[in-house]
Parts: sequence; structure tokens; C-alpha cells
Amino acid sequence: MREYMNIIRNHQYPFGDKAAIQKMIWDGVVNHMPSQEAVYLLSRNYFRQQQQHDGTVSLLEDDSVQQRIANLKSMLMVTKTADDALAALHIVSLYLLNGGRGKWCEFLGLACSYAISVLENPLCFGSYPEALEGASAKDEFVIKTTIWFDVLASITMQKPPILLKYIRALFHPSQSWSGFPRTYSMMSPMGCENAVVWALAETSYLSYWKAQQMEAGTLSIRQLVNLVQEIEPYLQPGPHPIQPQASIEDWSRYVASEVFRTSTKLFLKSVEAGDYPQVQEIRECIQETLAAIRDFSLNNRPAGEGVRQSAFGIFMCGILSESEDVLKSVELHMMWRSEGEEGLMMVSDLLRRFWDERRMQPAGQPVRWRQLLSNEGILLA
Repeated sequence: MREYMNIIRNHQYPFGDKAAIQKMIWDGVVNHMPSQEAVYLLSRNYFRQQQQHDGTVSLLEDDSVQQRIANLKSMLMVTKTADDALAALHIVSLYLLNGGRGKWCEFLGLACSYAISVLENPLCFGSYPEALEGASAKDEFVIKTTIWFDVLASITMQKPPILLKYIRALFHPSQSWSGFPRTYSMMSPMGCENAVVWALAETSYLSYWKAQQMEAGTLSIRQLVNLVQEIEPYLQPGPHPIQPQASIEDWSRYVASEVFRTSTKLFLKSVEAGDYPQVQEIRECIQETLAAIRDFSLNNRPAGEGVRQSAFGIFMCGILSESEDVLKSVELHMMWRSEGEEGLMMVSDLLRRFWDERRMQPAGQPVRWRQLLSNEGILLA
């Protein structure tokens, strides 16, 4: 447990308030048996990965571990407390740190149910923002973390985010409020601006909507362009802050958010124009995202810490590029910064297999990455 608190927690939530996260997780470990079990499995998995060079198999291939995970799911089927939801999120992280493939969706669903119960709490009169503002620190952390995983999971699953209506109410950039502005921010614990979280959720929904319209033969290009234009203005670069900011942590969050902003813009352009790497706007967005990833890599963080948060941007650049040079560039980034972190290695393997197949296809064809990602079931978080 001590090793978890000192090492692994920083890989899970590198952009969060370390003292606050340590307190709420440790409280769960001490007082909540499912949280203790989930953290134990996370720790075992992490240190097993450090030994994989000697041929040790993945912890998740162990039948006894699968049984322990199944037992945890049974205990959490009725998720009534923040600690229950946090234990479910620990298991999502377990799959993430093991490459992002597995039964993470089941545990994310449990956390989503709890987040909805808090936001819909009849005792919290008023709006969803007021419910989040009035939530305990642990509830706020659970809700924000669940929203983040839910948004990225929707891209993998090719479905709208489960929490989309709450995301719209909480994070729409043009929302108005009376009195003081909202204090909650996705910069902690996820290193992503609220507006970018909203834009990513809306882009994922728009991708789903377009696919449905195309299948029905009812896609209106004008309507698609109008919907894109409702999102795109909020993904333009803002004033660039000058380092140092208030703290090293604030600067780290800023450069991480730039990766999410630029990769979301790339995703949006692929929805608008189709998945054609030759499209000029897509090529420009790839270069912008690569620059943000380079800035993120050069940020003075311990090797491996926080690098998994660039997985979505790396995947989008590698999959939509028209040149294998971009693939080699992002692979070098992963090798340099990840120190063998399994999640990014899984992304690298997926990209490499995709390119092996792509070389045999005629030039000028759209990149069919959505079905690939859905089939693999890899969570890019």
C-alpha cells in the first residue's frame, strides 16, 4: 500500500492535487474493503509489469486474479458510496495500466451510476453545476474522473457518452451563471480545460450522429458543417502563458491540456471531412498536435509520469497521418517518455498493426480507424 501511495498514484492522477488525492484514497484503503482490494491489485499489477522483461505473464491472465476482480464487481454492483465508485475507478485504472483492454467498461458503468446519483440528488435543489459545486471533495473527484473516462470510452465504443447531458450542463463554454463563476475545473485531476472536455464529448457524439445519418442515408452536409462550427471556435488556441506560472503543477496541466485541445480539433476535422489523411485541414491539425505532444514531452516531469495522458493524441496522429514518418515520431516519443508503460506500448502495437494492413490498400482511401478501435476495445485514457 505504501508503494501504491508513493508511486502508482502519480501514474493514475499525475495532474491532480497530490495531497488531496492521497488523503481520499488512503481513507478508502483504511476503511473500505473493496478499495483496499482494488489498490492491492493495482500495486501487484504495476510491480509485475516491472518484471515482464524476464518473461513474467500479465497479472490479468491469472485465473485467481480474474476471480478476485469478479468478486469485486459483485460487491460493487450496487454502488452507494464515493468509496464504492472510487474502487470501481481503481479497476478501470488497473486495465488502463495494463494496456487499456479488458472489462474496464463494466466498472466504468458502476462509477457512472454513482455520478448520476450525486448529480440527481433531490436534496441538491437547482442545477447540475450547483450539485457539483456543493458535492464533497471525494464526490467531486469521483464525478470528474468518471466523466473523463466516460468521454474517452465513448470514442472507443462508438456511442454517445453516458453522461453527455451532465457534461453539457456542467462544461458548456457559453453557459451563464448568476453570482460567482464555477469553481470546479477538469484541469485537476485530468489536466484538461473544461471547454475541451465539453468539445471532446460533443465531437464524440457528432461522430456517432454522422455514422447514424450515413447509415440511414439522411446525412446533410450543411447540417454537419453547422454542428462542427458550434464546437470548433472553442478549440482555437488561447493566449499562451509564460512559464513559470503559479506552480510547476499548473504549467504541467497547461501543456497537457494543449495536447487534448489539439487532438480534439484533429478528431473534429476527421468527423467533418472524413478520415482522409490527404485533407489539408487534417494534415495541419496533425502538425499542431505533434507540436503539443513535443512540448508535453519536454515538460520537466519524471519519466513515465503523466505520459499516458497523451495516448489519445498519439493515436489520432499515428492513425490519420499520410506518412509513416509521423508514426515513427510518435513511437520515439513513447519509447523516450513511457519507460515501457504498458498502455502506450499497446497503442504503439495497434498503430503498427494498422499500418501493416494499410500498406496493402489502395492510396486515397479513408482510414477506417473507428471500427478498429471498437473491435480492440482499448480505452485511450
